[in-house]
Amino acid sequence: MKLHRMLGKNIRFWREARGFTQEELAFRAQTSSSYISKMELGKENPTITVLERIAKALAIDPCMLLLNTCRCAENAKKKQICDQQPVLTDYQEAFDRAPPEVQCAVYTLLEEVCKKDSHETVKPGSRS
Repeated sequence: MKLHRMLGKNIRFWREARGFTQEELAFRAQTSSSYISKMELGKENPTITVLERIAKALAIDPCMLLLNTCRCAENAKKKQICDQQPVLTDYQEAFDRAPPEVQCAVYTLLEEVCKKDSHETVKPGSRS
């Protein structure tokens, strides 16, 4: 997948996970909603400065917008995890202080757990 398309999918994923409209994210990132829309569609290549403002508005490290390993926008299970905001708020501060490589490792681990959960089958005789 091309970087600008992956970036767009990740921006959209994190925006929706935070419950923001394109307009709200644009306001928080000091840009326009049409620019956010174009980025999400993979039709715009933002500067590093814009990426930093978007990441700050989304309360994530900028590297999270560029990672293919997380496949953030394609992983519904991860979206469910991110939607559990009350649970995550207890850990958010520590997570935000962690270096980017630790944050990436945490997301990779969560992705593996979600994959395992989606592949588990109910054994005969067990209750679901």
